[in-house]
Amino acid sequence: MTPTSSAAAFLEDPLLMAIETLPASKLLTQAQVCLLLECTPRWLEERRSRGAPPPYVQLGDRMVRYAVGPLREWLKHTIDQAPSSPTEQRKRVAEEALGFDEPILRGGRRKKLPTDTFGRFVALAQAADEWPFVVKAPYGRPIDFLSALTLDVTDENASMWLSLEAFADQFSRALLHEKAEQSAEGIDQTFSGRAFPPGGDERLLPPNQPPL
Repeated sequence: MTPTSSAAAFLEDPLLMAIETLPASKLLTQAQVCLLLECTPRWLEERRSRGAPPPYVQLGDRMVRYAVGPLREWLKHTIDQAPSSPTEQRKRVAEEALGFDEPILRGGRRKKLPTDTFGRFVALAQAADEWPFVVKAPYGRPIDFLSALTLDVTDENASMWLSLEAFADQFSRALLHEKAEQSAEGIDQTFSGRAFPPGGDERLLPPNQPPL
């Protein structure tokens, strides 16, 4: 097996290309890092408890962030250390079984993106093809993960892979929720401050019309 070059990986992988362009001081959530590495939150938590990389920033008792600069350098080092022979690959498998493994980036990448941009994904992907998204609270609107890297994302928002079909369904449902809330707010504003006629008649009066 030929070692994977970090330079080549960062040129070929849209996710790695995206973090290559981010400021070193940019902070990522645990959910974003889990998607980048295709690992679980528990895996990162266990690494932190042992003082093992990837490097992180503790901002509070329950708030953890990963600075792009140190994370990027660690990723490049990890990719460059990929096993290069069958013996090393077997050792890698044994280490994984014992829980001493490096992230999945070492010696292999996670699922391959069907296209290099979100626009092409929407235009060209098959229904089952997947793309990474940030599912934004409170209504679950899916946002292109690559675009979301430049936004302020909180722990309330989940990062996940969605198929084109699932994305369309999730996006439609989120829009319905948003429209319903906008309609409710519009109704509240329309009838705000209106008076009701005396005698218990609950008919709503037009704006600014005095009670009967």
